[in-house]
Amino acid sequence: MTIDYLAPFSGKIPALERNILKYRAVQMILIIFYCEHLKRKIRSVAENHLQSPNRRESDTKPVGTDLREQLSQRKSMAILQNLRLIDEAEASEIRDLIDFRNTIAHQVHKVVSDIASSSLVRQLESLTKGYNYHAADRLKYYIDVLDKRLWQNGHALIIGFEPLQFESAEKVYAQELAKLRKIIDRQYTERSRVVAELNNELSLKHTNCEDEWHPFNPENKYANGRLTARGVEVCYRLYDSQKSPMAVALLMRISLRAANKRKNQWHLAGGHLRKTTQR
Repeated sequence: MTIDYLAPFSGKIPALERNILKYRAVQMILIIFYCEHLKRKIRSVAENHLQSPNRRESDTKPVGTDLREQLSQRKSMAILQNLRLIDEAEASEIRDLIDFRNTIAHQVHKVVSDIASSSLVRQLESLTKGYNYHAADRLKYYIDVLDKRLWQNGHALIIGFEPLQFESAEKVYAQELAKLRKIIDRQYTERSRVVAELNNELSLKHTNCEDEWHPFNPENKYANGRLTARGVEVCYRLYDSQKSPMAVALLMRISLRAANKRKNQWHLAGGHLRKTTQR
């Protein structure tokens, strides 16, 4: 059984997921800045080349055409490839990174939907590529490597004030990401331990809940999702087998709050000393 760990929380986001969302929010700011800076740098290199007396005839802009209108991102990238400043694989990765930046800017919901409160949305999100945690580092890499290759090949370096204007914010964001990463790593380790234990708990072997008493039996719930008397009995049987509230919530497909409520009722009914009714 694949665990949808967030399902029993009924839309309440646990601490690990909250910190992941904070981490992504800070990282997205860096991604947007790095991407725009890289795009301007690529375009400037291409413009400088087209205006250079050493350009190839095939690169010359048509008479009467505005350079800014003519020079698309696709052509700018092609010029950098012709200048051997980037290769095809690098150009492809840069295009993917720019697409990811555009998703953040115009469809930000798509890069956080894997932590949505809706289980249906989470299931659909599992079919997509997901969030790219390496995008910021890769964009920064291409900014640095392009400057290095320009210098090595005798091209004019592209100097702007944007890095200086963003420098303080960049340092603060990097520090926050480092702090959040330590917290997330610790929480993820604990989550992995909990999930491993839950995977063992979800087995129905040696329980009184197999066959007709299976937790997935539709007779366990009314049409509105509330537990029937039979469903409550199944919960009690699971607690008789020493299942945790989280395991019961996942097996019965109810909220963790409801599972805890049934455990309190189970205790009042005698807990592990309760003799279940055989039917």
